[in-house]
Amino acid sequence: MIELYVALGVLAICLYFKWSCSHWRRIGNVDGPSPLPLFGNTLEQVLGTKHFGEIFDEVYKSYPSAAWVGIYQMFNKPSIVVRDLELVKDILIVPPGVMGRSVRAVQQTGRPGSRSRTGQGDPGQQLPAL
Repeated sequence: MIELYVALGVLAICLYFKWSCSHWRRIGNVDGPSPLPLFGNTLEQVLGTKHFGEIFDEVYKSYPSAAWVGIYQMFNKPSIVVRDLELVKDILIVPPGVMGRSVRAVQQTGRPGSRSRTGQGDPGQQLPAL
């Protein structure tokens, strides 16, 4: 009976890794290298043969026509490498009405550090564009 539980546990773990390694395939239209279970695309980093920046650089250069590339970090955590500069601009520069009051400047009156409330600033003060 215990062999059955062990076999079911191993099967469940294998199915979980297969499911977690297919995130970008399930979403569709996202190119990227095939991951390894548990290590994702970072096996060289774990072994100490490459820095994570080198892995990103290789992935970035491997897909020159893609606007973004899907990769997997450790434990198959999906991440995106954005290649298109217009898409980078859209991600980094947020229009003023999108985030609401939480991105406005904090209250400027009073002693610094005393009951500062984020999101309670002047509604006319917006974050500067990059």
